[in-house]
Amino acid sequence: MMKTDQRPFFRRAGDSLRVGVVYEDKATHVRALHTYDYLLAHAGSEIEFQFSWWSFDLLREARRAEDAARIAEAAELVIFSTWPGRELPPAVTAWIESWVARRAGRSGAIAALFSPPRAETAGASGRRAYLQNVAKKAGMDFLAHEAEPMLTAYFAELDELVHHAAPLGLLYQDAFDRPDSSPYWGVNG
Repeated sequence: MMKTDQRPFFRRAGDSLRVGVVYEDKATHVRALHTYDYLLAHAGSEIEFQFSWWSFDLLREARRAEDAARIAEAAELVIFSTWPGRELPPAVTAWIESWVARRAGRSGAIAALFSPPRAETAGASGRRAYLQNVAKKAGMDFLAHEAEPMLTAYFAELDELVHHAAPLGLLYQDAFDRPDSSPYWGVNG
């Protein structure tokens, strides 16, 4: 919900919305991609988006983290797609603190997309509280959404299948290694 004392995100048609997306791992990246698809499908042609994507791993690299901080500092929306848990990794919190301090009260929002809790993080809401506090400190709105367990489980299983299945080339390698015993093509060959 936009605060009444702040300027709106858009002043005229054709303005673009700068969005930074931070994700923890492959499963949370997939969740963020669904949000991306939703935004594009429901925004119509009036809004042009400029998306920037950063993994937790990328934010551990000083130079890349600084580049990402400059973008997040100016973004109207910063989306965090993560698992719930007690604390974000130190490199991620350092990155957040670096750009939040430089926002100078510009309007915007932080959105937190939490995948359903894993067994080790069930009941822990430190990340949500931290991101909500960061939004307040920066004068930004805070939006949070918890994923449906079944949907996230489906995507996690799909990710597991894709990344642990035999590579496609190996699966059909025997078809390429066989000598061509027939000069004919098709079923009758």
